Amino acid sequence: RQLAAAGDEVGFLGLLDTPGPGAFRPRPLAERVGVHVSRLRPLAGGDRLRYLGGVIARRVRRWTGLPAAAAKPYAGGSGTPTERRMRAVYEAHVRAARSYRPLPYSGRLWLYRAEPEEWMRLAVVEPTYGWGALCGDVRVRPLPGTHDTALSEANAAALAAAVGEALAEVERARACGLA
Repeated sequence: RQLAAAGDEVGFLGLLDTPGPGAFRPRPLAERVGVHVSRLRPLAGGDRLRYLGGVIARRVRRWTGLPAAAAKPYAGGSGTPTERRMRAVYEAHVRAARSYRPLPYSGRLWLYRAEPEEWMRLAVVEPTYGWGALCGDVRVRPLPGTHDTALSEANAAALAAAVGEALAEVERARACGLA
C-alpha cells in the first residue's frame, strides 16, 4: 500500500505460510474431544498422562497469558545474555503480531501454504488463511514441509519454482498490458 501510494507498481506480493485475521477458529468442542480421544487411544498409561498433562499445560498457558510452547526455550529471566536477548526479541514479535491489523489490499496476493500441522486438526482452517477477506484475488499455492521446514534445503527448490511461476505470470500479464 505504501509503494502504491508513492506511485510505485506492486507486481508481486507473496506471503510464506502467513495466517491473516480469521485464519483459524476452534472446531466445535465435540470434534476437538474426538481428536484428543483418537490421539489417546494408541498410548499406554504413562504416555496418556503425559499427553493429558501437555493439553492441560497449554490450556493454562492460554488462560493465564504465560509463554506459549514456542517461547519455552527462552522462558524466564535467567539464562545467558544471548538467551535473554532472544526472549526479548520473541516477546517483541508476539506484541507486534498481536497488535497488527492489516488493511484491505486491492492487488493480487500469492499465499504459499506449508503442509498442515497436527495441531490444525483442532481448528477450522480458512483456505486463504484469512487473506481472502482483505484481498479479493488470493492465489494459494501448496508447499512441501511444515511451517518450520518449508525453507529447509530439501524444500527450497519447490518454493523457488512456485515463486518463479508467479513472477512469470506477472511478466506475461505486464507484456499483454494487463498489469
